[in-house]
This record gives sequence, structure tokens and C-alpha cells, in this order.
Amino acid sequence: MIRGLVSNDCFDDAVEFYSLMRSEGFLPNNFTFPFVLKACARLLDLQLGVKIHTLVVKAGFDYDVFVKTSLVCLYAKCGFLEDVHKVFGDIPEENVVSWTAIISGYIGVGKSREAIDMFRRLLETNLVPDSFTVVRVLSACTQLGDMNCGEWIHKWIMEMGIVRNVFVATSLVDMYAKCGNMEKAHGVFDGMPQKDIVTWGAMIQGYALNGLPREAKDLFLHMQRENVKPDCYTVVGVLSTCTRLGTLELGEWASGWVDRNEFLCNPVAGTALIDLYAKCGSMARAWEVFKGMKEKDRVVWNAIIYGLVMNGYVKISFGLFGQRENWDQT
Repeated sequence: MIRGLVSNDCFDDAVEFYSLMRSEGFLPNNFTFPFVLKACARLLDLQLGVKIHTLVVKAGFDYDVFVKTSLVCLYAKCGFLEDVHKVFGDIPEENVVSWTAIISGYIGVGKSREAIDMFRRLLETNLVPDSFTVVRVLSACTQLGDMNCGEWIHKWIMEMGIVRNVFVATSLVDMYAKCGNMEKAHGVFDGMPQKDIVTWGAMIQGYALNGLPREAKDLFLHMQRENVKPDCYTVVGVLSTCTRLGTLELGEWASGWVDRNEFLCNPVAGTALIDLYAKCGSMARAWEVFKGMKEKDRVVWNAIIYGLVMNGYVKISFGLFGQRENWDQT
């Protein structure tokens, strides 16, 4: 039952069922522990996880590979890396899942360099990292802006023959783009036999990020010809491009590919649309989007205030600034 609940992402229900099982006097086994520990990890419920760890030791399952790996994942997800290493060191058989958990744990607490070092150590073992591990370590390179390290991993990926994996290749595109090398990003992109919407979005966002709005626009139009339906984040990249080019008509057309409610519920998308209208001189439309936003963060407020100032509505912007200060205090 617990396995079924966890498999369907019903983590609260899984924990509740586990508590019911314990109240009835039933003791979990090595098949139950990994699933309830996974629920704790996803809920970031370290307190219950520690209690279960104590029970694991008492029940004699502390040297079970799957139970130990689940404990590694729990502590890593909660950012307790010292405990991760203690548990990891006691695993009787090393496995890729536990290594990936530590790598992800370091990334989660902003220690990307340590995550890459763990990946190097992993390669020194007889284990072969899977695509998920590679995607995680590439994200660490991206966070650091370390293209040299990314190129080294790219070379390893080529040697292992997993460059055709769409998730790995997309991560490479994203890494090169965010490190400012659009030529290499384009090379990976062109060599991909399959591309999903995330791949297209990473490339379009890359062009926009690196000050190449025309290339971003052309790629978006190419994507349309390939009958790939854009998602909200792809459109955000296009809106950024249209803002730079001052092409309001294209921006409106691009935004029409995504349901309006999605823009109004997504601060990132809403900000991009406000920014487009404001910088193209259409403050009435920018204000309409702002008023309709279901969720406003500081960036949304700043976008509309800056837009008002830029278009000469200084007094209104001061009034709105005051409202934002009140919003900050609530």
C-alpha cells in the first residue's frame, strides 16, 4: 500500500499509512523502509526520517543496500551532508543511486564544486553514471559557469555514447548557452536526432541571454515550422527577444501560443509580457497584465514601476512604489 502511494506521489498519505501501520503494532521490513524514507525525503520531513533511521538500526536493516541508499537520499535531500557521508560509508555495495544522491545534495546546498569532485570520484569506481547523474553534474557546471569542466564531461559523454540521450544533450545545450558559447550549444543542438520542447526552449533562451535576439526569433519560427508547440518558458525567451528588438507584434503573436491564464499565474512569464509592452510603449496593455496577475512577486512590481517611469508616468510610479512597500510588509 505504501509503495503504491509513493509511486503515485501521495507522500503525505504514505506517511499517514506508515503511522497507522506502526500504531497497529506492525514492524516495517526492508521492502517498506525504502518507500517510506522516500516519502520523508520528498516531504523534507527529517524528523520522521531520523526516527525511521533509528528503527532501521533496531530492526537490523542498517546494512541493507536499498535501505541505506534511501537514507542517503533522505539526508542529501534535506541538506545534511555530514550524515550523508556517514551513511554512505557504511553501504556494503556502492551504487549509482547513492552517488547521485550525494551529488544532488551538494548541488542543493550550493556546493557545486564539491558535486563535481564527487562525480570525479564516481568515475574512479567500477560504476557507470546514468543519464540522471550526468544531467545533475552538468547543472553544477552551469551554476559555476565552468565551461572547461563542462567540456570535459561532454568528452566523457561522447566516449560513453550517451550524447544521443535527449535529457543529457539538452543539459549540454543549456550549459554551453549559459556559459556564453552559443557556437558549441548550436553544435550539440544540431546533432540531436530528437528534440523536445525543453531543448528548443534552452536554445532560444540561450540566444536571448547572449544578446542574439534575431537568432532567437528565427529559431522560434523554425520551431513553429517543425510543428512543435511552445511552452510558457519558451515563449518567455521569445518575449525577451522581442523586447530587445522592439517587435511588439511578434511578441503578441508568440504570447498567443500559451493560455493567457498561464501568464497571469506565472510571475516569470507575466514579468516578460509586462516588460515587452512597457518597452514597446504600450503601458495600457502592460498595466492590464499587471492587474490580472494572480501572483505578484518583487520582480513583477519592479517591472511595472520601471515601465511607468520609462514611459513618463513618474507620479503614478511613486504611488505604486508605496503600494509595493506595503505589499513587502504583508
